[in-house]
Amino acid sequence: NRLSVQLSGGEIWATAPLDGRVRIWSVDGAPLNSFNGLAEPNAIAVDPGSLTAWICEELGPRARRWTAAGITQATVPGVGLPTDVAITPGGGAWIVDQLRGKLLRVNAAGTPLDTVDVGSDPRRLAVDTLDGSVWVSRTTANEVVHVSASGAILSRTPGLEGAYAIDIDEFRNQVWVSL
Repeated sequence: NRLSVQLSGGEIWATAPLDGRVRIWSVDGAPLNSFNGLAEPNAIAVDPGSLTAWICEELGPRARRWTAAGITQATVPGVGLPTDVAITPGGGAWIVDQLRGKLLRVNAAGTPLDTVDVGSDPRRLAVDTLDGSVWVSRTTANEVVHVSASGAILSRTPGLEGAYAIDIDEFRNQVWVSL
């Protein structure tokens, strides 16, 4: 299960891929809501500004934006295999399309704004909140790709065998990658 914590609203959202369900709790563990009808949700990112979540569904395959009440707000067309998602300013999202080797940026309505060819087998992403750039792990290529907020490839860091999970420590200006 992928987990996203909404810090500003004090809510924890979690996907249950095999149940096709999303559950929401308060930070003290009290259940707040849940909704189902998803096709193996495998990644989630919560937007604290709109109180909605972008959720990737492996069997759809699709990425959709949902309210906490389980109402679909947007659907992204033509996603091959979405494996990760991160919120952009304004309620949009960056979505990793593993099948097509692409990074897709969409607005809050799900309309594609940019498509970046990062190469085969992208898996996870992390957004640098300081400059809006995106870091994408490519597992079988053993590298991490750094993409600008506008969608230009800034750099490729090879030699990271099995690069998978990725996160950013803005305070130390470091990117962390699990191998």
